[in-house]
Amino acid sequence: MSRVVLVGAGHVHMALLGQAERLRAAGLVLTLVDPGSFWFGAQPARVMTGELGSDALRVSLGRSCRTWDVHRCRDRAIGLDARHRRVWLAGGGKLDYDRVSLNVGQEIDDSGFDDPAAGVRVWSAASVEQLSQLHDALAHDCARGARPRVAIFGDGARATEIAAGLSMGEFGQRLRLACYLPGPRLLPDAPVTVSRRAARVLGMRNVDLLPDTAIVTAIDSCVQSRDGRRFPAEHVVLARGYRAARFVHAGQMPAEAGGIHVTARLQSPRDERVFASGGCALLLGRRALELADVERQARVLADNLIACATRRPMKTYRPPATARAVDLAEGRAFAWYGRLWWYNATAGRWRSRRDEALRARLQRAGLADAY
Repeated sequence: MSRVVLVGAGHVHMALLGQAERLRAAGLVLTLVDPGSFWFGAQPARVMTGELGSDALRVSLGRSCRTWDVHRCRDRAIGLDARHRRVWLAGGGKLDYDRVSLNVGQEIDDSGFDDPAAGVRVWSAASVEQLSQLHDALAHDCARGARPRVAIFGDGARATEIAAGLSMGEFGQRLRLACYLPGPRLLPDAPVTVSRRAARVLGMRNVDLLPDTAIVTAIDSCVQSRDGRRFPAEHVVLARGYRAARFVHAGQMPAEAGGIHVTARLQSPRDERVFASGGCALLLGRRALELADVERQARVLADNLIACATRRPMKTYRPPATARAVDLAEGRAFAWYGRLWWYNATAGRWRSRRDEALRARLQRAGLADAY
């Protein structure tokens, strides 16, 4: 039997559980290491509008692992000894492995925002659990008659969707929203016309956009920019400064802040026993994860774990060339492919179908209704 330790309950590992029977048939014994639950992360705009609550987003790992006869270690992995093939746990134990796979996701660099006396509640855009808690906190504040001030720091798709979702939510009219952009424009990876149009849409919803305003800390119930300006806020959402979870550096494999380096086989170039996928992996200098492509990564990972155990040829992962889309939480979305772009209900339906298809694939794995 070949022992495979799965570190982290990310989207790829959750999809991999649906192939547990095939992996067991090849002689693999799976152990999933994660102390919490799995949270579906593809629809932040719908989380912020309140359409998706925690019951629709969260999956019980214990029940899922029992369903697929996968060992569950409810602990946090803190170390990786690649030489002796061992994963160290926060509780003091260890797990020996023949192969290890990392799917530990991303986190936000929140240095400068860790002072509880600052009077500002800080939320990470990388955590769907925290976004759901933010929605509930704002609902509670608005129910008391308050008008919370929310600062969103970031200029990418996730920051845009969070702002759009909050502005269109059930209490959106009571919020005072501001997006602080580290650069000159919103959605810097999109065509300039899309960036301008998206900024216009948010502006019509009373979302203030402040370009070239890098927020670096929270102090005295304000957020402060790098040039010393202060802006009042009760909540700040950090949607900038993404980095791979720090565990990717535990085994001293080739890695950088964006993630651990992997080949097209999703293996570390230094140690073929170490695999990685999702937002914590860098494939040819780019992030390997596309949420719409979770199933393909899980299939390649499963095929290659089996190939290692059975001495068969390995498969390669090729990221698909697909259009990108940003959900504006009104039934419409921006979508672009190269210089071509759309902003209409068709793009919104395409984005919605894509996200729902991913949830359906997890349902077929017996996971989405497991909580």
